[in-house]
Amino acid sequence: MICLAAALLLGAVPLHAQDTEYKATPVTISKDKVRENGKLYYSHVVLERQTLFSIAKAYGVTIQDIYDANPTLKLETEGLKTYQILHIPYVENAPGAEAPAPAQKAQATVVSAPAAQPGEYIIHTVKWYEDLDSIAKKYGVSKEAIMKANGMTSPQLSRKQKLRIPPAGTEITEDIPVVFEEEAAKAEEDGGEKSKNIFETIGEAISEKAEEFLYSGKKDITAALIMPFNATKSPNENNLEFYSGVLMAARDLKAEGINVDLSVYDAVGGNIPVTAEKLGSCDVVIGPISTADLSATLKVSPSGTPIVSPLEPKAVELARAYGNLIQAPSSAENQSEDLVEWLAEEYRPGDRIVLLVEKNATRTAAANVIVEKMQESGLQYSTITYGPLEGRNLSNSIESPGSGRSIRLIVASESEAFVNDVVRNANRLALRNNRRDNVVLYSISKIRSFDTIEVEYLHNANLHVSISYFVDYDSPAVQRFLMRYRALFNAEPGPFAFQGYDTAYNFIKMCSKYGRRWPDKLDEEDMRGLQSNFSFDRRGGHVNKAVRRIVYGQDYSIRLVN
Repeated sequence: MICLAAALLLGAVPLHAQDTEYKATPVTISKDKVRENGKLYYSHVVLERQTLFSIAKAYGVTIQDIYDANPTLKLETEGLKTYQILHIPYVENAPGAEAPAPAQKAQATVVSAPAAQPGEYIIHTVKWYEDLDSIAKKYGVSKEAIMKANGMTSPQLSRKQKLRIPPAGTEITEDIPVVFEEEAAKAEEDGGEKSKNIFETIGEAISEKAEEFLYSGKKDITAALIMPFNATKSPNENNLEFYSGVLMAARDLKAEGINVDLSVYDAVGGNIPVTAEKLGSCDVVIGPISTADLSATLKVSPSGTPIVSPLEPKAVELARAYGNLIQAPSSAENQSEDLVEWLAEEYRPGDRIVLLVEKNATRTAAANVIVEKMQESGLQYSTITYGPLEGRNLSNSIESPGSGRSIRLIVASESEAFVNDVVRNANRLALRNNRRDNVVLYSISKIRSFDTIEVEYLHNANLHVSISYFVDYDSPAVQRFLMRYRALFNAEPGPFAFQGYDTAYNFIKMCSKYGRRWPDKLDEEDMRGLQSNFSFDRRGGHVNKAVRRIVYGQDYSIRLVN
């Protein structure tokens, strides 16, 4: 059934032409160097048809030297992989090795720096998520040494700032010139400074030609979908719906000239029916769903294979341990953080802000984020803590602001009984003296799943919700999707179909645009789907921080406002 549907939608899979002649790819000595544990290495990007023998010969080292410098890559058993990054021991008299360039005198400030050859210093370009502590830890030096080597009086950094990183384990004993951003850039052009760390900023660490090669687009994409369909017994309807959305995305991509070779695996009973070799051949892997199944897949997959977590918000915890995980659903904590930011954006002088907290209750992580972010916001607000049975006269205890000013209530709870009481009081406030325009309630998205709450009350209170998923049915793109989905499947698409489409379309499109190393570009591009937005932070793996904001209007509409 699954294979037949894929064949009908995607058409016949073209046969790949076979290579008739083998031509080795020449090995060029890398200009990129990195220092780890006090040792200096070249950072070499493995190109197609390069071998350990040809690489070792070019750099003047033995194959065993390369094995020893890259223990985590398991080269002896798994061999080389295209686009792998190898550490090659730096040998001064090796072919292609450059003698350290003497430092040029700066025109102005002179500061203390480590007593090492200036040419051995690494120039590091700061990425937006880094601070001085993380950079110092990465290179094994103190942040004070980095500050002194760069003439810094403050640990504050700016994006793309260039830092001179001294060798690990050295002390500050002699004066050398300060190299500031403009001077460092010129020095790199002139060949007077060593290259940057390729792991920190690969786009700037390699030459322009290599950049184009590594991130060149491709039209033929190999993808895998791993989900617990339970196809041999009673198929999971939600997962089949997700799969239908993926097929719709592949169909649309094909119309754009992007061919998707999609393999589908049934991960029933926690079994992951796909080999590491197959995972390694994929440009994109979507699934599995659960944290346990994702963890099992990540353990066997090569580190360079992008694994997309499509539905489970709690799987964000895996991103800290696995750099190849891409967490597509935005977490409840991200939603809470955005909710406080939204309140701060809408606040006007004279408004009254009230934080509502349940008494003697254990708060969820999402509720805790609201409390913490309110404390950090700098806003003036009151906190009212009470139990669900104590809120009968709550609306009377909230002071009314002046004429035309708003009462902004934000609730830090996911308890249905407590939230229900907050909504009841917010509704009472809104109806009192016809003040519905001046009462605004901000709540975590779980409020939409509570059956005991009167929906009319939510509209009267101008409910504001930050949420991961929301479909704007007035959108022309959504309407086109609905028409085509109904025509193909004779069914109405639900949230899983929309999520399957958004996940497959956006990530496969990224792969087509940038090639195999497309995850490196995720933090540079925001994407918008039919029901989800994508904007990524790098936290080991990639974590989606984007949410959608919706407002319950007094005309009983629910509007998307971002």
